[in-house]
Amino acid sequence: IEYLLMKKVTEIYLIGTRSMEKSFADLKINTNSHNPEYVVLGYDTELTYEKLKQASIYLRNGIDLLATHRDIVCPTKEGLIPDIGSMLALIEASTGKKPEKVFGKPNLQMIEHILKRHGVTEQEVAVVGDRLYTDMELARNVGCDFICVLSGETNRDDIEKSEYTPDLIINNVGEII
Repeated sequence: IEYLLMKKVTEIYLIGTRSMEKSFADLKINTNSHNPEYVVLGYDTELTYEKLKQASIYLRNGIDLLATHRDIVCPTKEGLIPDIGSMLALIEASTGKKPEKVFGKPNLQMIEHILKRHGVTEQEVAVVGDRLYTDMELARNVGCDFICVLSGETNRDDIEKSEYTPDLIINNVGEII
């Protein structure tokens, strides 16, 4: 949203939940524009074929794509379910369009402002996460330690197969204490 406001964008086509729509609407950004400046892809548990179809039409007509992050799956109580990375793969396969910008992990810009706000250096923080391809990559981009939590997407077998090793591996976030 900050990026769109900085660019003075007020017309987008959003693939996202009603809650996400409200966040944009509260800042006077139309999320269902017939003349969007961007297609924005966010986590959407209310995804419909109609949303995908309309986004594809806009993308094939030259509108650029923005995405909130690249996580492939989302851990839930029921198990791993598709996340934005999976939706991006579908969109890229069907339109040939890659995002102009992805804002979340492992993008360094996601955390730089937090370090500045709290007046800390990279050596004073650690990224805690359950994904090697976004969370650990973010830690590497920041230059800080990575604590891998095994209660989400990654398991020990994934770590053994990876060319990089987390600085600390724990079963769940409660073990940090």
